[in-house]
Amino acid sequence: MPFITLPRALTLEKIFNVQQLLGISYQSSLVAMICLTGAIGTAYAVFGGLRAIAVSDTINGVFLLAIIFLVPVLGFIALGHGHFQEGVHELLRQNPQKLNMIGNAHDSVPFSTLFTGMIFANLFYWCTNQAIMQKSLAARSLEEAQKGILLTGAFKLILPLLMMLPGIIAWHYFRGHPLVSSDLAYPALIAALLPWWLKGFFVAIILGAVMSHFNAILNASATLLTYDFYLHRRPGATDRQQIRFGKQMTLLVAIISIACAPLLIHAPDGIYTLLRRFTGFFNMPVIAIVLFAFLVSRPPAIAAKVVLVFHALLYGIFILGLNVDARWGISFIHLMGILFACEMLLLFALNHYLPSGNKGRLPDSGSELVGWRYAVPVSIALIAALVSLYLTFSPLGLVSGHLQQGWYIAMVLVWSLALIAHLRYARRSKSRPLAGNGLRA
Repeated sequence: MPFITLPRALTLEKIFNVQQLLGISYQSSLVAMICLTGAIGTAYAVFGGLRAIAVSDTINGVFLLAIIFLVPVLGFIALGHGHFQEGVHELLRQNPQKLNMIGNAHDSVPFSTLFTGMIFANLFYWCTNQAIMQKSLAARSLEEAQKGILLTGAFKLILPLLMMLPGIIAWHYFRGHPLVSSDLAYPALIAALLPWWLKGFFVAIILGAVMSHFNAILNASATLLTYDFYLHRRPGATDRQQIRFGKQMTLLVAIISIACAPLLIHAPDGIYTLLRRFTGFFNMPVIAIVLFAFLVSRPPAIAAKVVLVFHALLYGIFILGLNVDARWGISFIHLMGILFACEMLLLFALNHYLPSGNKGRLPDSGSELVGWRYAVPVSIALIAALVSLYLTFSPLGLVSGHLQQGWYIAMVLVWSLALIAHLRYARRSKSRPLAGNGLRA
């Protein structure tokens, strides 16, 4: 939660220059923005609920896409002194290695982490995070949920370009006057490029979008606390009592988040890296337990508890105590991947020696789960597009200043494999019903 609150406050402070406007210190202006936006977001979450979040997400999402498309365009025009194409050429001529998505082993997030801890960290966020999953679970049908998830996946592919390109543009634009922190790159570029009549519109949209995410996390936290703790202690609680407890927990979580957000101002490697390090305390054991539950029909409950404690202790010792990433040059994301493998082995070992747990059964709603017929083909296309994105922003692509012959060969190979996978799936799907038919909720 504090990781959502602080970037919002940074953006508002930089665009409106609150420090100079109120005549206070930089830290005081940030605290004021954190408290103001946090209070508005909390009131919105308490009185609006998940429906308000869903409606506002849709509206904000449309306008947010429009505005974040505009920022790189204005940035290229500024770099090219009024000419968009000249700005693109300037970016490709001067330090094109900054476009490299592959990077090297000395980056804060090495590319190799994609094959160790990163894939499971993202699996945790997109597949088990209550703030994300509650919107999919609230869909009217499995088909609608799959469409929404795949549409989000398509947006996810273009957002890194639209969010990272402004950071590279900012590096070129402010090269003579370096920024104090990399976290200020985007808001500083917004303040410098957008005309006055667009700044208010941008602030309204970015504030609404971030606030929706803030509210979704508040709602998810209240839901988990209500179902996992309150109803466990008071199974006979009425809906009104559950709602009242949920609102109380929303206020409590919001107050704690607002109080903790100012502590992140001086994060040495930026907010995003600190967020990754912090979530490492719980993301690996959670996704390990979920995947293990898919593989074993009756896992012992004590095994999950042991793994949660095991991971928190070891991760804390290696990261906070031994500081292995700085001392030994091992990325904390690699460490997360190593711990994930150890935890899966531990779960299987505990399952072998401990008695099996009770096999629970969810209630049957009587409705069939019919999936979207194009879910697999679209997924294949998204994976091919993701690989193509990495190839384009690699030494084979734009990083070298122009597209290499190897890029064309690799692109043909990637999309040929995607086409073969699609044809194989189409051939198999003709001989069986649509994916999801026959399942019941």
